[in-house]
Amino acid sequence: MEGDDITLECIGTDYITWYHDGEKMEASDVYGQSLQLKNITEEQAVIYTCKLGDTEEKNITVNVKSYPKFTEKPERLTKTVGEDAVFKCMLNTENYTVQWFGNWKPLPASERYVLDNANTTLTIHNVSKADTQTISCTATVGNFSISAEGSLTVYDPLRITSPPSDKVLGDDAVEFCVEVETDAATLNKTTFTWKKDNATLANIKPAIETMILSVTKMKNCLKLEGSDRIIGQYTCLVSDRRRSKSASANLFAPETMTGLTSGAIIGIVVGSIFAITLVAAIVGYVCYKQSRSNRKYGIEGTAGAYKNPTYAN
Repeated sequence: MEGDDITLECIGTDYITWYHDGEKMEASDVYGQSLQLKNITEEQAVIYTCKLGDTEEKNITVNVKSYPKFTEKPERLTKTVGEDAVFKCMLNTENYTVQWFGNWKPLPASERYVLDNANTTLTIHNVSKADTQTISCTATVGNFSISAEGSLTVYDPLRITSPPSDKVLGDDAVEFCVEVETDAATLNKTTFTWKKDNATLANIKPAIETMILSVTKMKNCLKLEGSDRIIGQYTCLVSDRRRSKSASANLFAPETMTGLTSGAIIGIVVGSIFAITLVAAIVGYVCYKQSRSNRKYGIEGTAGAYKNPTYAN
């Protein structure tokens, strides 16, 4: 088998020369009348020739069988609640069987634990924190078995529970804050990176403070004071080394907001004046037409009484 030590014997009364696949071997590889091969590999599975003196030769064929090896084996996976985890257990040979274990015990029957037809691929659907465990497999070929071990670690997802809100530039300092919630195991690995208009905070040195609110919650604030108060969009990138989330807010100039308000007010006033003028014009026109009609037919009075017409003789 591959990795074994073997000795090839060649007994005779004359001097001995060894050949490896037709090539003469160095004297350091030959010990007396025997040839020792240590930790043999598949590359050494060739014909060895023992030559006695100048005439007699003896060929010895060495066959090396390799032990089955893994071509794919369980990995150490880190997943977020709700994701799927896939493990593989495959050998470089055929006709082998595979058994899967969780924490060194046979995996329980579950609709979420799915094996393919050959049992070489294990898929755990919709993982939860309870699925955090050691995942291992044992592959068996005849009387030979080989095992490999991986693991599954499941964390709560990273969530932004309170994003920053828009601000208007004033005399006081401006503060943008973001609150996040994640797994207790990754809370101390959570980082916050602030950017302005999707670029680094060049020429700005704001005060940034991080506060631990609980074992799973954290708050980070960006404070702009003095010349650091520059209008634009501020984005916070939150990462726990597994995945990232981002949230943005804007810092507006006061005149921008005032201009929007004034424009709306002016629009309302102008629209109202136009509507009133239009109504007055319509009413005036109707009254004018009615007045001309009354004079034409000799109608007097607000009651609309008719007057007897007088004819000249």
